[in-house]
Amino acid sequence: MPQIPPEYKNAQNVLLNDNKLTAFPQELNQLGILQSLRIDSNSITNVPSYVAHFPMLKHLRAHDNTISSLSSNIGQCKHLLSLDLQRNQLSSIPLSLAACTGLTKLWLSENRIEQIPYTFSHLQNLKSFRIDKNRLKEIEPGITKMKALVQYMVLAENRLQSFPMELGLMTNLTILDVRQNRISAVPPAVGSLRNLQIFDASQNFIQTLPTQMKQNVVLQELLLESNRLSVVPDVVAELQHLKELRLSNNQILTLPDLSNSAGKLEILFLDHNNLRSLAHDLFVLTRLKILKLNNNSLLEIPSDLFKIRGLGLSIFCINHCRTMKSYLQIIL
Repeated sequence: MPQIPPEYKNAQNVLLNDNKLTAFPQELNQLGILQSLRIDSNSITNVPSYVAHFPMLKHLRAHDNTISSLSSNIGQCKHLLSLDLQRNQLSSIPLSLAACTGLTKLWLSENRIEQIPYTFSHLQNLKSFRIDKNRLKEIEPGITKMKALVQYMVLAENRLQSFPMELGLMTNLTILDVRQNRISAVPPAVGSLRNLQIFDASQNFIQTLPTQMKQNVVLQELLLESNRLSVVPDVVAELQHLKELRLSNNQILTLPDLSNSAGKLEILFLDHNNLRSLAHDLFVLTRLKILKLNNNSLLEIPSDLFKIRGLGLSIFCINHCRTMKSYLQIIL
């Protein structure tokens, strides 16, 4: 094996990204104090066992390769803080990764993973966790014990049919993304997520929301596009800090009184529903900037709606309106 020149053996940061590597170079195991390794965007097929030779490693970026196996020795990297293995071919994750208890960022998007190891409950310092675009069918209940610091969790584009009931234990979550799964119900436990600011459950089979969500007092974005809602859940009207509400592509017939949300709501998507009329109290949404109402069955638009000065874009095309104002911008 070629020897690394002595002057490089104390290297702490190595960048090997965007080359044509098919494996981790053997020479790397001579770098005893390596702390950061970028080896992304190559053609590497595995993370080798000699990763254990990097006891000081803090950051490993190996995304955009063809990695199908991750050595169990990864658990010996006790100082590891961030691990990015997105866009590879992993079907499983070794249980030993849970020994990297200092991990704050773990990104595993766009692989073939079918199950999250139950040992992940030991990752008590994890803040950012992405495992979207995999093949997950369920989330083990024990995973929610990663409750101490997790703020950002992306589970989108899997095959999930439900949430774990213990989800409410993850009280520091600020962003929860479960879009494009097979979820039919949002559990009451979501209401316990007092710090939740963004909840994206678009493209599922949801028909309503639990009343407990009124406890999500800092929720700013609620995205429920392409579900099976026939009415806007009453709890939406109680989310006083809501800024963005997306309900496109549902089966909604009527709107509730949204006046409680009037102070904050800026974006409201109601297009591709079955609306036939609009409540006259919509004009109290004085901060509204974007309103989408296209592809409904509206016959008229309340004149008070045009009093909203900040409304920069209104979409009313493909309805059956009998009356329109000349200053209304129609987007076709």
